[in-house]
Amino acid sequence: MHLNLFQSLELAVAFHPYQREAIETLIKKHAAGERQLHLVAPPGSGKTLMGLELARRLGQKTVILSPTSLIQAQWVNKFQALSVDLEATDALALERVIVDTQIANDPPILSLTYQAFSVKGREETLLHPQVEQLFATLAERDYRTLLLDECHHLMAHWAAAIQHFLKQVPDAVVVGLTATPPVDRREQEIGVYLSLVGEVDYEVPTPAVIKEGHLAPYQDLVYLVRPSEAETAFVTGAHAALHALLFELENAPKTGLPLLSFWAEEWLLYPQDAAGQPIDKRELLFKAPDLTIALVRYLYSQGIYPEGLPWSPEMEEALRLEDLAEILGAFGHQILKSEAPDLWARVSQSLEELGYRYLQGRFRSRQGEIDRVLALSSAKLRAVEQILSSEFRQMGNQMRALVLTDFERTSIPGRKAKASILNPDAGGALAVMRFLSALPDLRALNPVMVTGKTLLCSSALLPVLLEEAERLFREKGLNAVLSSETHGAGAEEFVQLHGTGSDWRSALYLTFVTDLLERGLTHCLIGTRGLMGEGWDCRSLNTLIDLTVVTSFVSVNQVRGRSLRLDPEQPLKVANNWDVVALLPECEGGFRDLMRFYAKHSRFYGLSEDGLLEKGPGHVHSRFTRRDPAELLLEMEEINLEMLARSAMRSQAWERWGVGKAYKCRDLTGLQLRLKAPSVDNLPALPAKRQTKQRSISAPPLSLNQLPLDNLKRAQVLQLKLKSAKTQQSLARGVEAGVGLALLMGFGLAIWPLCLGLVLLTESWLFWLNLGLSKLGKLAESSPETAILERLGQVLAESLKQAEYLAVGAEALRLSSRSDGSLRLWLDSPQATETVLFSQALSEILAPLQEQRYLLEIDLPEFQLLQRLGQTPQLRQSSLGQVVLPLPRLLARSREKAQIFADVFAEKIGPAHLVYTKQGAGREQLQSYLHRRVLPVQVQSMTVWD
Repeated sequence: MHLNLFQSLELAVAFHPYQREAIETLIKKHAAGERQLHLVAPPGSGKTLMGLELARRLGQKTVILSPTSLIQAQWVNKFQALSVDLEATDALALERVIVDTQIANDPPILSLTYQAFSVKGREETLLHPQVEQLFATLAERDYRTLLLDECHHLMAHWAAAIQHFLKQVPDAVVVGLTATPPVDRREQEIGVYLSLVGEVDYEVPTPAVIKEGHLAPYQDLVYLVRPSEAETAFVTGAHAALHALLFELENAPKTGLPLLSFWAEEWLLYPQDAAGQPIDKRELLFKAPDLTIALVRYLYSQGIYPEGLPWSPEMEEALRLEDLAEILGAFGHQILKSEAPDLWARVSQSLEELGYRYLQGRFRSRQGEIDRVLALSSAKLRAVEQILSSEFRQMGNQMRALVLTDFERTSIPGRKAKASILNPDAGGALAVMRFLSALPDLRALNPVMVTGKTLLCSSALLPVLLEEAERLFREKGLNAVLSSETHGAGAEEFVQLHGTGSDWRSALYLTFVTDLLERGLTHCLIGTRGLMGEGWDCRSLNTLIDLTVVTSFVSVNQVRGRSLRLDPEQPLKVANNWDVVALLPECEGGFRDLMRFYAKHSRFYGLSEDGLLEKGPGHVHSRFTRRDPAELLLEMEEINLEMLARSAMRSQAWERWGVGKAYKCRDLTGLQLRLKAPSVDNLPALPAKRQTKQRSISAPPLSLNQLPLDNLKRAQVLQLKLKSAKTQQSLARGVEAGVGLALLMGFGLAIWPLCLGLVLLTESWLFWLNLGLSKLGKLAESSPETAILERLGQVLAESLKQAEYLAVGAEALRLSSRSDGSLRLWLDSPQATETVLFSQALSEILAPLQEQRYLLEIDLPEFQLLQRLGQTPQLRQSSLGQVVLPLPRLLARSREKAQIFADVFAEKIGPAHLVYTKQGAGREQLQSYLHRRVLPVQVQSMTVWD
């Protein structure tokens, strides 16, 4: 009877598109025979509503399990508030008997807690007899749907209890609901979790919830700092032993060991796995991707360019500490452990100092002293000052800020504490409170520090706080009394409050100080993740400064969710979520805090400055789509200024989020491309060969120390200028007008290869594009690089469509420019697989010439171009020829498909012809062009949501 009544009811809710899609997806999977349904939905997305509708649609008696009694009651209250009896058989409130917390009432939907489901028995008994009786009753009364709310809690005993119940009801349907799946827990724990709820069937994207107006829009921002002098000395000192060892491994023929670079070349020529079994070169990036990429980066850093390898854009990124650890682990396993054990011991010790431990044949990262020194750097306090000062200037009394830390005090064991690098409070809430209390310009914030055991406030706020506390205690009839104790003196003075009485506990004073923040009596709370994590709610919070070091998906999601609640008093609320990162680009390990930042943002979408909703750290700033130490070193201040400027643009951010506007709720894969400026560290030079047995390795390009001294400073100045995207673009546009020649004359012949490289790059493509200028239309008004890349994208999309790989063509190409001059390209296709296919093909066109099956030779000789410039440099013949493009693998599978690309290219851009590289003259031509690329483009994959 109850079940029929339940099915006759509906929820008086107009479900949003993402809610309908989620529900229908899970119902279809159940209809197809699946008994494990897994829904991931962020806070505010209507998870409870979707769960109730799923229970109604599944049509079986349902048990809902929740982690707390508060959440248990929410299910009952939500159904009572929103259910409607379609049959209206009588005037009784029938919905009240549909969802209940008492099994004695035998409701169609029974809401319980995990605790009630998992009371332990004595000694060897898994469950208490009462729980066993509960399970038997549920099975007897035909409860066949088990809905697990906040199912990420299903670890250890709770999971075992659920498994025990499912053995009694093997045909049960299990529905898992969570906002934070435990994706980065230990493999065994994830296995247990997935055995209960299965893989994720649908994930509600946070941007959809924001666009529907159920969460506040936000901006992810970052402030970069350099560690203090003492911290910098510690980090650089920790690298000294490693650098000395690397020098020894490259300059120690007396030991009888192969040089590290020679071993690296040898491994890439004849790769093998840890067991000594050979690896096919074509499968290197599948079977040994980390080691392959690390070795190539290392050889590039040594000026050695190995040939005949599969290529990945990651190979062109800067050498990192992780790469050195990967290389030394493999080198040690294969060579040092048996032939030089003393040297191997020194290598292991040096990497342990840097946070690595050798396990199962490789060095594995763990949190080491460098990680802690950077994460807890005292320089981050200055960043907090800059952020709060800027936000307070912009927001005034409307600012509601939270500075979140891991702990009240951070314990600092080990030698770094002995060396006085970090004080015992480093990185903790107390250190932040002490620092802010000493800043006269920020006294108006009236900061309050609240942790699980301590409550501190400014002296100015004390009278107000005591008055408000007395009023609260009196109105609520609470048994609590406050007293105060002053700490510090003068400008650094703050007050600690002590509470007594039976009702005084952390939950009480957290609610109390949260209310103070909501009302604007304080503008800044300083707290800990444990106290202000899951369950803490402050609707007016609009500025979050995250000083925690967590990177797990569950923890990060909880932290980010603190600022996204809607504020009825501020309907256009936009939250600024700040990270602070300590960076030391001149050291390989100086990026560890930045890597933490990357890991933290890797799974989350955010608003980029060009208005796209991008997944990963690139949405914070375009510079974070690659890791170039030199650029970050030069641009830290510029990035900080841009972040502070963006923080003030809340209204613009609201508009770019498009709250209330239509959306398609899909992920699109694309590329972010950036034309690399000619670097003085990487000047073009005459190609040469390093003679080694069965090797063909290109010589290193001309570097700074090879330049005449009188031109060195000028070259460095030029390098700095070229780092600016605006300068790059204006320089490129000015080449045809003779700017390139003027640069040549100004810097003299010694640096002319640098400028020639720039001129050759830009002028060749401009000349080429000018061949078909009438075909470009509006593109002719764009910057040269934008026109080039857009036209290439159109040619590729149209070719893939004609070859029947895509359902859409050039009309579906989309572009966006970023603040640093980078260009984004993606395909607006309803099929996600098509966007991935297009992006992969475009990246292959922009790859260096390697072993591609077909090339497209453009009818533009480089020598003719040089003559147009009035220059006749003495370049050897092999460096002269036509401009060539490699064809992507999909279009190189057959001559017919390759010809499609050539024909579309000729139609949209200009004359060109195919070159088959697997035999005869084509093979020789490929060899003469090896490792060259038409455009020196940095390629980065991206995922955007619309």
